[in-house]
Amino acid sequence: MDKPFQYDKYATGKDFIGRRRESITIESMLRSNQNVLLYDAPKTGKGSLIRHALYDLKISSYPFIAGHISLACIRSRDTFLREYASTLLKSAAADDGEAEDLAREYLSDTDFETAALSLPEKLALHFSVPVIVIIEQFQNFMLFDDWEDMLETLEIAWSGRERATYVLSGSKINAMKDIFENRKHFYRFAEYVPLEPIDEKEITEYIIRGFSKGGKIIERDLCLGIARLFESNCWYINQFLSICDSLSRGFINEGILVEALEMLVSAHSLRFREAADGMTGFQINMLRAILDGTVKLSSSDTIEKYGLNSSANVRRLKDALEKKEIVVFDGDDVPRIIDPLFKYWMKKYYFAIQ
Repeated sequence: MDKPFQYDKYATGKDFIGRRRESITIESMLRSNQNVLLYDAPKTGKGSLIRHALYDLKISSYPFIAGHISLACIRSRDTFLREYASTLLKSAAADDGEAEDLAREYLSDTDFETAALSLPEKLALHFSVPVIVIIEQFQNFMLFDDWEDMLETLEIAWSGRERATYVLSGSKINAMKDIFENRKHFYRFAEYVPLEPIDEKEITEYIIRGFSKGGKIIERDLCLGIARLFESNCWYINQFLSICDSLSRGFINEGILVEALEMLVSAHSLRFREAADGMTGFQINMLRAILDGTVKLSSSDTIEKYGLNSSANVRRLKDALEKKEIVVFDGDDVPRIIDPLFKYWMKKYYFAIQ
């Protein structure tokens, strides 16, 4: 029997919850040959959302070729270009033989980089269908030795596109903001699609439905508490619920939730401890201020209360916590800890805040 709560693969079908508006928006943009920019915290459903939009395109008989490239394990220009070309050829070709024929036809130029980056347009023309290029973990371009030159090269190569559409997705909010907002790479190239929090009511129904598959029952109030604790992060929610499911036989009570939460925290505590150990004393102090709900971090009262030294130091601390992808600041400079379980761990286990 299928597990009622999946967290180790992309969500599809009935497991795909929320994000209806975003899915419709992305589908419409792809139909209109509009490039998509998508970024949010890790494990917030970006990959599932992209695949859901592509699935809706497919079942509506919209013809297209889609190539998925992830930069998760790529650290150099040469590796990226070869993976880029290989992925597109495999996505377009019916078999290995056709892929080899396409490579000979379109990648035989002495300048492999130019040929590889122009491949989406050439394949779209060859097959007379749109080509959709999805690049995930896009912020990892910044890990290349020549990352700024790489991004400028991509901007030039993609600026004349006609038949290819690009979906640029990243899981480090501040790094993606740095690329697209601060440095203004790919200016007006793609439209940003923000991810709204998944409705708590929808998560509640999903939890009740999942447990009912195994003949188990959980109260609605407990479901609501789960959604709020994990701030609607379905990856954490599904991990947590999977543990609850393994601990229970029929009725999911509060005792089971407490035990499951302790087990989930234990599974992630090592990386949380490493994150805390990697922060300076000043950074820890600022994190405590944020956990206490402080908004005006540069005020003299806050600086004195939390030992932040000076307003100049506060600016440095904010920048450091952003680069570590621990905190994000909104347009009004209000801070938010990105990872909801890390936030819980810091509050309960590090600072012992009741």
